[in-house]
Amino acid sequence: MIAYAALLRERLASLGGPELGEPQAARLSDAQQFAERIERESSRVDRILRDLLDLARPRQPVLEPIALGAALGAARALLEPQPVFAGIALSLELPGDLPRVQGEEHYVVQVLVNLFTNAAKAGAKSIGARAVLEPAHVRLEILDDGSGIPAELLPRLFEPFVTSAAPGQGTGLGLALSHATMERIGGSISARANPPRGAVFTLRFLRADA
Repeated sequence: MIAYAALLRERLASLGGPELGEPQAARLSDAQQFAERIERESSRVDRILRDLLDLARPRQPVLEPIALGAALGAARALLEPQPVFAGIALSLELPGDLPRVQGEEHYVVQVLVNLFTNAAKAGAKSIGARAVLEPAHVRLEILDDGSGIPAELLPRLFEPFVTSAAPGQGTGLGLALSHATMERIGGSISARANPPRGAVFTLRFLRADA
């Protein structure tokens, strides 16, 4: 569907020209918009199906020591050029002696990107990440000053398709995938309110030196 919609959009674009009258040009423009919508919505369905497969058939992780500072930097580099992140201040508070943690960097970065994106979509202007050392874990807290999490959603926040986003603005799979990722690498994720405004997500990673 995605490929044929893209071909249709390209064919429609090649039909335009000054020889077309105004009614024909308007109909052609409508057809191009419909083709773009088919392509966009098909891509969204494809993404949802891939996310569902990741939840249903998770693969075994290949754990290795990773640096949380590097993962946070990679997540920031992915997000800062995007319009949704414009005007948001991201601060990092990491101890100088922060040990490496067990994980897979690619998937840890995806968890962080998801949390930062959710905060941005919730209207946050400030997002903080601070790490605290524990005997067997590193606790990483992601704090924001966005609109927060509705109290009625908190008990089910990490279930698939649970979301406070407007229709068409989110699938409700991001946090479920983040929860599955953290469990696969031997960690955990939880959430709470951040009075007077916002939310706190707490990630616990196994220390690689424990």
